[in-house]
Amino acid sequence: MNNPDNQNIAVAANKAVISKMQDKMTTKTLHTEILYNLSTSRNITQSLMKFGVGESDKNMLVGVIEESGEDRTDNVLSHFKGIISPIEELPKFSDTALIKKTYKIKDSELAVSTLTDSVVTRIATRDFTSV
Repeated sequence: MNNPDNQNIAVAANKAVISKMQDKMTTKTLHTEILYNLSTSRNITQSLMKFGVGESDKNMLVGVIEESGEDRTDNVLSHFKGIISPIEELPKFSDTALIKKTYKIKDSELAVSTLTDSVVTRIATRDFTSV
C-alpha cells in the first residue's frame, strides 16, 4: 500500500513505539505493529495482508527502527535489489485512488482537507472510532 507522504508512516510508527513502551502492543513485533497502525481495520491479519509485502509488489517502503546510536540501515538495505529512492519521492509511487478507497475518503472531504490529513486522522483516531 502506498501512502501520499511520510507523515502517515511517522504517525503509525510513533503509535507503535508508544504501544511498545507501554507494553500494550496488539501484534508481536514493532514492525507488524506499524503495519497494523496503518490500517483502519482492527483485524491484524487483514492489516498485514493489505499493508505488508505481496508477491507482486515492485515498490516498497523499508523502514529501519534502531536504538539511539545504532546504524543498521546499510545492513538492512543490502538485502534488497533495486533502486533506492529518498523518502521525498514516496508520493510519485502513490496510488491516490487506492488510498482514497482504502481509507474511505470521499472527494467532498478533500474539499476541506488534504489527502494526507485525512489519512493521518484515520490512523491517529482508529483506537477511538469503530470502522
